[in-house]
Amino acid sequence: CGYGDDGNSNDEGVCVELTNDDYLSVFITSVAEFPGILLTALIINRIGRRRTLRDEFVLSSLFVFLIFPCTSRNFETFLFFCSRALVTGAFQAAYVYTPEVYPTNMRSTGLGVCSSMARLGGILTPFVAQVVTHTSVFFAVVFYAGFLLLAGYAAHLLRVETAGKPLDDLPITGERGEVEVETFDEEADDDTVPLGQERSRILHGRPRTDSYGSTSS
Repeated sequence: CGYGDDGNSNDEGVCVELTNDDYLSVFITSVAEFPGILLTALIINRIGRRRTLRDEFVLSSLFVFLIFPCTSRNFETFLFFCSRALVTGAFQAAYVYTPEVYPTNMRSTGLGVCSSMARLGGILTPFVAQVVTHTSVFFAVVFYAGFLLLAGYAAHLLRVETAGKPLDDLPITGERGEVEVETFDEEADDDTVPLGQERSRILHGRPRTDSYGSTSS
């Protein structure tokens, strides 16, 4: 349904029936998630998690910005298709990267917190798409593209690359239960530093046990 002159839904609002072209456009942009996931599956181990996240977020932002000079429905559908494919791929890459980057004792908590932050986008999207777009299409497009670009920059700042590195699940022995943050030379090659040494280590305050249950001093 449309809106009245004051911007609110009222008796002057007009309901517009969707056409076959509208349904076709929605179907095409929804199908975009499949090639987006396949693209991520093909490149995530070749170029790494961080670069996959960064490139897909930035490219998705670019396609959203291109909506401004859009002159045809078909081209607009193409832009939404590409943007949705890339942002879906980036979302899947984030679900691969997040469990790998957290140590075992806080992996589920870290993944849960990051997942809850993603739900904020799901809360804001209907408001931006249905309310803000009616007021200012420019602001809505800038809002989406800006946050995608910000996500790409945040991915660029990530320091830990987890691709091709084994997870270090062994606890570290310590006298007190505390967190010890280990720092390393920033100029060292990321590929030569074990993943377990790039993360915060947990000092459990008990002897270390190996995978067979035996205790070592």
